[in-house]
Amino acid sequence: MPAMHSDSFPQKTILVIDDDASLHDLSRVVLTRIGYRYVSAFSGTEGLQRIKEHHPHMILLDLMMPDIDGEMLYKELISNPAYREFQNIPVIMLTALTHDDERKNKLLEMGISAYLNKPFGLNELINVIQNVFITHDIKLRNVRLQEEIKSANSYLERLINYAPVGILSTNREGIIIRVNSFFVQMMAAPDASMFIGKNILDYQLFKQEEICKKFEQVLKTGEPIKIPALNLQNARGWWIRANVNCVVLREDSNEISGLLSIWEDVTQIEKQTYELSILRQVGQALQRTLNLPELLHLILTSITAGCALGFSRAMVFLIDPEKNVLEGKVGVGPMSEEEARAVWNEISKDHANLEAFLEKYGTNIPHEESSFGKMVQNVKIPLTEENNVLVKTIREKKPFKIDNAWENPLVPKDFEETFQEDSFVTVPLSAKGRVIGIIVADNKYSEFPIEDDRVELLMLFANQAALAIENAEAYKKLEDKVAQLNEAFERLQEAQDRLLRSERLAVIGKMAAHVAHEIRNPLTAIGGFARRILEHPDDTR
Repeated sequence: MPAMHSDSFPQKTILVIDDDASLHDLSRVVLTRIGYRYVSAFSGTEGLQRIKEHHPHMILLDLMMPDIDGEMLYKELISNPAYREFQNIPVIMLTALTHDDERKNKLLEMGISAYLNKPFGLNELINVIQNVFITHDIKLRNVRLQEEIKSANSYLERLINYAPVGILSTNREGIIIRVNSFFVQMMAAPDASMFIGKNILDYQLFKQEEICKKFEQVLKTGEPIKIPALNLQNARGWWIRANVNCVVLREDSNEISGLLSIWEDVTQIEKQTYELSILRQVGQALQRTLNLPELLHLILTSITAGCALGFSRAMVFLIDPEKNVLEGKVGVGPMSEEEARAVWNEISKDHANLEAFLEKYGTNIPHEESSFGKMVQNVKIPLTEENNVLVKTIREKKPFKIDNAWENPLVPKDFEETFQEDSFVTVPLSAKGRVIGIIVADNKYSEFPIEDDRVELLMLFANQAALAIENAEAYKKLEDKVAQLNEAFERLQEAQDRLLRSERLAVIGKMAAHVAHEIRNPLTAIGGFARRILEHPDDTR
């Protein structure tokens, strides 16, 4: 056998577990000569100890040994958690037994790398060792590659599943093979099984003829398409809006294998845009009047308008600081389901937008207060009632959403009996950090649940309304002050006129006195001369 240089092979440790000393002597010479590090063990027990001490790269294990045979040792190695870090070491089983194919196949199935019958040639041993190392390296690379593929697939799976867009893919016939969790959530489906296996070209799936035609076009032509602002109903019957982008999937041969569609849910964006538009239009309407009764009616009209906040009934309560009570000021809403239907039918005939609707109905105060409005105006709640949801709304400066009002201790019995409330919401009217009142709204006759987003929108609107009310009250106070100033000015003007008249009379009197004084002197002389003439008529001197 030709000598082999140690640098031809990497320095690896081989553990030989065999009770035959001559085998150790021979194999030690051969293996160390070609560059391997050699470790001996003469029993199964010693072999297990050497495994822990030397962490070998390969084990040559004799099948037949007195204490623990090779099969038992191998089972211990691959099953005992204490040897977990050594369980991937390649093992070559050595045996002098022949024609035991059943046991050989069993050991190979258990995971040993090779089976070598004694006696064997040295070249045969070296070739088997080298082949096992090569095979083991390939196996390790395959394991690592599989782990990398598994990790990449897991990453892609998470990427698809947690993507903030809906993802749907089909085969070339249009059968849906995959949807992600966002798509399931967007469509309000119980799980993905509602879509998997269904044909995207089937009208019944989305009940949208447009989308069926577009997807069919993609599968036929291979050209990508975009469907902007697609409106469709989800499983709960809610209308949603989505931007849909669709491309084909192709095989390596460039054959179409299916399609991939991305669904961007813009419902919330559209909703937020619409809500901002509502707040803008209502805010502009609130700025057009400073008359408090008109303003309060406009506020409640905005809350109950279907094209705005859409509540069934609404009330405004304002604080009277002098009396320390919360007073009902105005209420808008029907008193019965029949009245509600009549009002909604009448309004539904008017297709005006929100701005035109508020222009027509907002400040159009009825000549006579409605029955509901009168009920609201009769409500006066002392601010000392701390266990009252209306008072708590003021004190805590936050909204309250009440369900099952009849059993809620925060709802006064007389309030619940008067307005027959089941569910309602209260929000504070807060301006510049000061609460001036509250808004109460419900869906008494529409029976729609009061959603949290409606409460948030009502809160934003209430802040605008509070500023408008404060401005109207400030304007009313200013008007009163101006009226008082005008009245005072008129009184001052009258006093000034009287003073001027008095001054004129004084001047006239002074002038008359002066004239009288000037006239009096000659008249005195004339009078004296006249008397003398009268006394001495004959005296001509």
